[in-house]
Amino acid sequence: ALPICCNYNSVLKACASATPARPADAEQVLTKMLDNSIQPNSVSFNSLLKAYANARDVNVTAAEGVLERMKTHSIAPNSMTYNTLMTAYANAEPVRIKEAENLCTDMENLGLEVDSVTYNCLLHAYANNNPALADEAEKLLDHMVEKQIQPDNISYSTVIIAFANTEPAQPERAEGMIQKMQEAGLTPDARSEEHTSELQSP
Repeated sequence: ALPICCNYNSVLKACASATPARPADAEQVLTKMLDNSIQPNSVSFNSLLKAYANARDVNVTAAEGVLERMKTHSIAPNSMTYNTLMTAYANAEPVRIKEAENLCTDMENLGLEVDSVTYNCLLHAYANNNPALADEAEKLLDHMVEKQIQPDNISYSTVIIAFANTEPAQPERAEGMIQKMQEAGLTPDARSEEHTSELQSP
């Protein structure tokens, strides 16, 4: 049944990667798997969760429900599961900051790997908030360094976006983050420079 499961998982991944993602279609695929007595695995549920996280209108309740459904099928949620749920919290309207922060703590308590992907998801939540939580984003970046988790281009770019979206916007701190990127041996990408130049515009 594994090759068949892989085929279904490929369709689920396509639903999750569509723009916008298509959670309703992903649910139909999962239903077909179960109707055909094909046991979904962690890849199946993580793809379904990603579809909810990246949908045009994020249904947080449905996204959270995927975790409970995994447990019903005796499938342990992994780091990718939690990172994807954190993305759902970050993309929700309004952003679910507290839930995203709690999820990061839950991962640590469960002994799951908390890496740059996890922290980038949480940074995304801070940057998406209205107004953006720039101070919290910068503190989290410093926390990554303290834990010897190397921030990447996405990390720095997301903090720069937070400085652009906070009230009032903070161009000097955004420029300082560009400098920090360069000191870390990273090259600012077009996204970072675009937000910095917008801040400098009269």
